[in-house]
Amino acid sequence: VGRFGLSCAAAYGLGKGGTAAADALKQAARSAYDLDISAKNAGMRVDDFSRLSGAMQILGADSQAAHASVEGLFKTFNDAAAGNNSGVLAVMSQIGAQIVKNKNGTVDVLKTIESIARIFPGLRPEMQKTVADALGLTPETLSLMREGNRLKELLAKSDKFGLTVDPAINNQLTELNQTINELGAAWDGLKNRTSQKVSGAVLSDGSVKDGLEGVE
Repeated sequence: VGRFGLSCAAAYGLGKGGTAAADALKQAARSAYDLDISAKNAGMRVDDFSRLSGAMQILGADSQAAHASVEGLFKTFNDAAAGNNSGVLAVMSQIGAQIVKNKNGTVDVLKTIESIARIFPGLRPEMQKTVADALGLTPETLSLMREGNRLKELLAKSDKFGLTVDPAINNQLTELNQTINELGAAWDGLKNRTSQKVSGAVLSDGSVKDGLEGVE
């Protein structure tokens, strides 16, 4: 769908006070914007981010918790890679996993998780607890790690089930969200200016002020 067509659809929905289709489109645009922000917060592409969070959803996580979990992993691994969390580095070394980095030096969350997932299911329960505590794993991430042997399968299912989001489509919807926000702001501004003009015309001769002072 072209940007012009999407913008017209949004304008039509706003102008008509909202229809089911327009409301659904607005919600999709807002969700796309939220996903874009979450992916950027995790230093990931939208498709990789949604694929990993989608794997968590298949195991029962809701989308918001899954997104927050992936963002949390990035912060944990990024802090450790920067030398600000020796506990994470120690436990990763202890189990033989590694923090994988992209070419630009940022942490590759997906490959780092894959590194841990290959090892985690074979750890003793008490060691799993130690690793989970050290990495600050959420219940959603812990469930994924315990199913580490199925990680590739779960990631593939995220693609199959439509949980993995196409970056190009998400970008279009993110732009639409901005258009909708601007249309809403322009509408509010128009109402404000109209109200101010009407009020100014009524108050211009001072009769309302004089009348209110008389009542007082």
